[in-house]
Amino acid sequence: MAFMNKKGAEMAIGTIVIIILALVVLVVIIYGFTVGWGNLFQNILGFGGGQVNVQTVVQSCKIACSTQATYDYCKKSRNVVFEEGQKGILLTCDSLELRNVGLDDCAGVDCGEVGVCSGKPTSEFCNKANNKGEARCVPTKACEWIDNPANPNPNIGNCELKEGVACDQFNDDELVCESLKCEWSSV
Repeated sequence: MAFMNKKGAEMAIGTIVIIILALVVLVVIIYGFTVGWGNLFQNILGFGGGQVNVQTVVQSCKIACSTQATYDYCKKSRNVVFEEGQKGILLTCDSLELRNVGLDDCAGVDCGEVGVCSGKPTSEFCNKANNKGEARCVPTKACEWIDNPANPNPNIGNCELKEGVACDQFNDDELVCESLKCEWSSV
């Protein structure tokens, strides 16, 4: 009967595991240096969705408003997660005001985004939230959620442009205006 040397087989498996771990560490280091370490963990969490952070973002916006930090309030994008497990949406505090999340108009900060939103809105922006749940659909105030009665899953349905929505309703929000394929012009 022939005897097999099992030590060699164990060593080869251990070596393969070490090589795989080394490659994973190398990929993380390369990613960290190319994209930036600050976004590394946020991006890793973004693959699987994150925890709901709306109220945390609203609180930081209220602080930016009270300190009259114009850049932080008007231009700094924040990753807002409206529903557990969903990917976040990049929004400024100024655009978050329009999403019915408890953030009132900040009178102390002038974002200077007064403009004219004209044209005819399209449903393309709303339709991107089809079958992704009501929480991803309704935050823009331009879209409405319609459940699919044939499917018991609450995240299956259509996100459609509300009837009667017009581009000029978004004269104070360039981001929503352009998302609805309307034309924005600064005043």
